[in-house]
Amino acid sequence: MLLVGLLVLAYGLALAWNLWSDLRLTLAAAENDARNLANALDEHAANTFGETSRTILGLAETLSFKDGAIDAGKAREMLVARVKRTSYLAALAVYGEHGELVATSGTTPPERAAGIAEREDFAFHRDSPIPRIFIVPPDSHTTPRLIRVTTRLSGPDGAFKGIVEAQVDAEFFNIFYTSINVGTGGHIYLMRHDGATLVEVPNTGQASATIAANPVLRDRLAKTVSGTTVDSDLGIVAYRRLSKLPLIAIVALARDEVTAAWRDRAVKQAMAAVAVLALVLVLGWLIWQQLGQIDAQDKALQRLVEQRTHELAQRNAELELAYRALEEVSITDALTGLKNRRYLTQHMEADASLALRRYHDWLNGANPSIAGADLVFFVIDLDRFKPVNDTYGHAAGDRALVEVGRRLEQVFRDSDYVVRWGGEEFLAVARGVDRAHAETIAAKVVATVAEREFSLGEGIALRITCSVGIACYPFLPNQPGTVAWTQVVELADHALYLAKSRGRNTWVGLFATAATRHDDVKRILANPETISGEPQLRLASPVAAASTAA
Repeated sequence: MLLVGLLVLAYGLALAWNLWSDLRLTLAAAENDARNLANALDEHAANTFGETSRTILGLAETLSFKDGAIDAGKAREMLVARVKRTSYLAALAVYGEHGELVATSGTTPPERAAGIAEREDFAFHRDSPIPRIFIVPPDSHTTPRLIRVTTRLSGPDGAFKGIVEAQVDAEFFNIFYTSINVGTGGHIYLMRHDGATLVEVPNTGQASATIAANPVLRDRLAKTVSGTTVDSDLGIVAYRRLSKLPLIAIVALARDEVTAAWRDRAVKQAMAAVAVLALVLVLGWLIWQQLGQIDAQDKALQRLVEQRTHELAQRNAELELAYRALEEVSITDALTGLKNRRYLTQHMEADASLALRRYHDWLNGANPSIAGADLVFFVIDLDRFKPVNDTYGHAAGDRALVEVGRRLEQVFRDSDYVVRWGGEEFLAVARGVDRAHAETIAAKVVATVAEREFSLGEGIALRITCSVGIACYPFLPNQPGTVAWTQVVELADHALYLAKSRGRNTWVGLFATAATRHDDVKRILANPETISGEPQLRLASPVAAASTAA
């Protein structure tokens, strides 16, 4: 009987070990699933709020003032135009320094001025001397539920003049979040660092209280960027802080649901074990036969664990491949195969930072040369392209756009960026070059597009030309950090329109002089129609170069 007891004990321990191993694998897989979901929420929120932040910061920079006050008419035109470009924006609004509504893109009656002035974001921007982003959670008592993203609006003298507000409909997030399968007991939260809830799915209204009641999780959220944990109340939790935004994405999977299949297996295995052990105790003389059965069951359990491990590994690999494919599609223009705006915005900050570091080192004497430190932006637009679509059809126009992309790739290096900017407009960024080569590159672009006819199909061949606008980053070499790269793109775009006005099939470059200051650039961006007569800029073009040579 001692031998039987030892065998019973050994079998019980083996069964417990297998069940514990299976449970660990199940929980590890659930943690990985939750982590992947948190990463997806991070990317979705970063894209949405990043674009919203750039929109209101751009508005705060470009809103015009008249007699010391915001030009309400122009402000409304800008707000309406920006809202039309972005589907998830419910409205854009500008409030004055006392909380009064100055302009809005919507028609809903505004909140009273006193209510605006008493809001936490209004006080934050009023006391902060520089423009920052503040995200206000939605009011649970109002419909629709709006997430407000605001920034400071400064006057020409730098004084506080109010705020610019973007209203994002929380339903935009709800639609995306409810498409994610977290089970019937799972939860998704998007929160500020202070615990204020922006989005909760399903919406119980208890998200902040739930997190506040869990000191261990709250401490990890405060001290780490991302991670996973198993909590007795929330279940399997994965969280991730958003880069550059004061937000945290949290995914919680119910432990009961995650381990349901494991519990079923455990019950079945336990029942089988009880039956086997009963047979062993009753039929001791069949001990060796029963041991053989136990060994067979152990092997079956091991195969089940291996099969489950293989299935989980295969599922993770499929998810990774799908994620990478989705990422590639999201940064590629479907027609031309070139990269798109999203790709450029993902990479330009790092390139701009590198250029600024090299220029700062040069100004501080740490680097004797700035050779190859410039970023040169070329905004390229096809001349009179609309008649091509109208006359020969959009299929012919699409063939022309694809061929333009190929020709531009022949001009620029593999390390440069060539993106489709929109419609028949392209944007190229020559990285790590000298601005002295900008005009030569632009002339090559114009010549390469125009040198051969474009085959539009069905025996149709057509000569198409382009116009190019040029601007360099840093725009002000002696004040490298004062003009953002997005503003340099605007300057290049204005240069493009000058090229159009000079007969097309040409290029125009806008360059700073030794006398150009940041205030000059702000004035030029606010009043681009004065560029051609602006004494603080150097305008370069083939015509100007020919006049100089003569």
